[in-house]
Amino acid sequence: MKEHGKKPGLLYQDVLEKIRQMVLDGTYKPGDRLPSERDMAELFGVSRVPVREAIKILEYTGMLEIVPGDGVYLASACPVSILPDGQSRFSFKITAGLLADLFEMRCILESSACYYAAQRRTGEDIRKLQGIIEETKRKKSGISSASEAENEGAYQELRAISHQFHTAIIEAAHNAVLNSIYKSLYDVLDVSKSLTISQADYTFNGIIAHEFLLQKIISQDADGARTVMLQHLDDARQKMLHTLQGEMDGEAGGSEKEAEA
Repeated sequence: MKEHGKKPGLLYQDVLEKIRQMVLDGTYKPGDRLPSERDMAELFGVSRVPVREAIKILEYTGMLEIVPGDGVYLASACPVSILPDGQSRFSFKITAGLLADLFEMRCILESSACYYAAQRRTGEDIRKLQGIIEETKRKKSGISSASEAENEGAYQELRAISHQFHTAIIEAAHNAVLNSIYKSLYDVLDVSKSLTISQADYTFNGIIAHEFLLQKIISQDADGARTVMLQHLDDARQKMLHTLQGEMDGEAGGSEKEAEA
């Protein structure tokens, strides 16, 4: 399905807002079962990817409850609120704050993981990281010059591969508690990458950063590995802030046009 008018990585914010509106207008009440992922995609005119990302965020914030083998339910104590000025800023307020907090946590967890991975990595850890980098290169080189909507599937795969690399570093640290904490954040990490990997901005810079990081781990330069990861995450954080600021500016411009009309 082709989606127009907004970057595929940001379409989940539209889905967030539409779900919120359906709760506010009484279409869904606390305890109600929501339509399936496929049905919501058809209802909102998007693919299943942004629907899945929106559900992940709403589950994380406590608005939705996922019952394995059954479906997605609106939480009994739904935290949705109507802003005093009537403006609909629910999706941005949640995602911006959530992602900012997430990047702080990632800096803490992943920089430490790199430090210990450089000390404890095994030959199998190194081979796994090398394989992920090669897969990233193959996937990136295979992306066409078509529109972002047409390449949505490829960019979703790139996000998944990038996450595999970061997860492999966590595993290479060989700390069971760290590994468990990191994996508990998987769903939100997946959403965060939709704001840092897109056709317009994703280049081989990310791959180069991963290769440089791997070299630090191979050479057992623990302090260097930690520093490179912090720099890599700061680059991603700046990209995220730029993406969100661009959307805010776009919304502000739209409001001014409406006022002039």
